[in-house]
Amino acid sequence: MKVRMWDLKLGAEEMKEVEDVVKSNFLGEGPKTRQFEEEIARLCGVKHCVSVTGGGGVALFIAMKAVGVGEGDEVVMPVYQHVSLANSAILCGAKQIFVDCYAENGNIIVDDVEKAITEKTTAIAIVHNNGRYANTDKILKIAGEHHIPVIEDACQALASRHGIRHIGSEGTVGCLSFHPTKLITAGQGGAVITNDDGVYESVCRLKDYGRFGRGKIPELPDHYTSWGLNFRFSDLQAAVGLAQLKKIDQRARRAKQMYRRYAAELGGERFITMAEDEVPWVADMSAVNPALWKSRLAELGVASALPYKPLHFQPIFRTDQVFENAIKWSERSVWLPMHPYLTDEEQGYVIESVKKVSQLI
Repeated sequence: MKVRMWDLKLGAEEMKEVEDVVKSNFLGEGPKTRQFEEEIARLCGVKHCVSVTGGGGVALFIAMKAVGVGEGDEVVMPVYQHVSLANSAILCGAKQIFVDCYAENGNIIVDDVEKAITEKTTAIAIVHNNGRYANTDKILKIAGEHHIPVIEDACQALASRHGIRHIGSEGTVGCLSFHPTKLITAGQGGAVITNDDGVYESVCRLKDYGRFGRGKIPELPDHYTSWGLNFRFSDLQAAVGLAQLKKIDQRARRAKQMYRRYAAELGGERFITMAEDEVPWVADMSAVNPALWKSRLAELGVASALPYKPLHFQPIFRTDQVFENAIKWSERSVWLPMHPYLTDEEQGYVIESVKKVSQLI
């Protein structure tokens, strides 16, 4: 048996939504996009949702610009992350100030955030690693004392909650991803969510050449009042996203179920406990020498993936500063298949394969 790490299957629901858009002859950003944004905003419990092309990285860049990050500024952020957050700071002309993560879950160390703040700090950016809550309440308290906005990278946390709040909805601005590997997809694209009217207007202008042409201010279409580029979504993307949204509750339940099964059959100590309302993006299993694990699992037909390298190991962000926890976190886990289409039989085979590899390593 061969088991893929990720899988994507679009069905009749997606085809029907896309067909409606094609028949309308309106393929750009229009009514389907507005509907998609409204439903995402409702899901997340926020006032505003703005979709963007590209993905979560574009959402993070626009969010950073919208809260005022600019040339010479500093943004405090975790060293363990996908590169898109750090790249967003570079695009803004700012410097990323890395903070280590907790060795047990990969999220940013709260106490170290305050130590990293200087007079140049313009924003704090946090990542909810694999759908796990990154102590936003404590971060917000620190940020409030310094009058600094908080950007939440919730690209791995769609449908995850902390109490009654959707993760990513508590900071100044949150960012989501609809990449094909995420809980739901729009093919690509992302979204910025916020309750701040000023941030919302800035995001809208940044994604549409500086215009605010969403019916909120009566401007001429070619009346440019600020900087912006074309980061608009499309109704074709929104059509796929709307069909996918109808499946999100079932997919969230399934993700939790698969994660619990892995933990139950492979040993609970290998898997971090997820809070009841947190939805895992991947099954990140503790494993010594993950590269060897990946190779051995591949020999048995099971695809897997390795965690990100801490960014201070990447050439563009190379530094002599030591982030011990991030190193430990990235070197002791391997990601197992856990996509919406993984069958019980396939997961059972993955579990059997992991047990076999355990005896060989």
